[in-house]
Amino acid sequence: MKFTKNIGFDIQNGILKNKDLFLCPIFIAIITFVNFRNQVKQLEVLHMLNPNSASFADYWFFLYGGMKEYIPSPGNPFLFPVVWILLFVTPAFLVLNYPVRNMQDIGTQILVYGKSRSSWWMSKCFWNFICTILFHLIIGCLGVLLCMLNKILLSLSFNMDLQSILFAFGMETGIKECSAIPVSAFLLPVLVSAAINLAQMTFALFVGPMFSFLLCCVFWIVSAYWAQPYIFGNYAMILRHVWFWNKGVSVNTGLFISVMIITVSLITGLIRFQHYDILNKNQVNI
Repeated sequence: MKFTKNIGFDIQNGILKNKDLFLCPIFIAIITFVNFRNQVKQLEVLHMLNPNSASFADYWFFLYGGMKEYIPSPGNPFLFPVVWILLFVTPAFLVLNYPVRNMQDIGTQILVYGKSRSSWWMSKCFWNFICTILFHLIIGCLGVLLCMLNKILLSLSFNMDLQSILFAFGMETGIKECSAIPVSAFLLPVLVSAAINLAQMTFALFVGPMFSFLLCCVFWIVSAYWAQPYIFGNYAMILRHVWFWNKGVSVNTGLFISVMIITVSLITGLIRFQHYDILNKNQVNI
């Protein structure tokens, strides 16, 4: 099967017929927006926030902000950034099961026509990347629509007072005086998500999909716990970008590492798949 036919097959069966890929981000966007809007309304009622001062950038911060640096201490328990982790774990789960099922369905054909292994893997990488981008794009587009319906300003300017309340940080934590969210705050979290999802799919060829997904979940939790530039998940947190936080991670470094992870995962998976036992009955779907 040629590469273009593989892509067409994956788009039709792995995207267009994949209801969860559309329903999950829609559900997440609606639930998180209602939560965001309720908190904003409550702050307005308590006169802690000026009416109609929230914007789409504030909602994006609410989604992809993550959490401020966690400093372990007896009176400071670690609280999971639930919304942030949900945004990355959900697409990781959605893109993992389809390649395994597809491999089992056409395993014999791939073995017979050995030359199609490369095109099969490259097609799955392309599919994985598109699914991840589509997931975050749906959330962003629906967020814009919900802001319009609720008369929330569609602006890249955000309210620092609102963010300081939502994320419980003060100027003593090294937060810079910012007023607008840069384009990188939209691009980098999504690219990091795509890189990790592709790495997860590659890693599944070595340890299986279930263990690979488990490691992916641990990766995101560890990234939230330690605010370090060598822990890649930090680049997906807006609050930990250098333009916002003095000790933050570099956006350019994050973009470079993302591209490197995507490239290495693609090549490593391609080499591994050439010798992969497709008919292994011990593989378990999740």
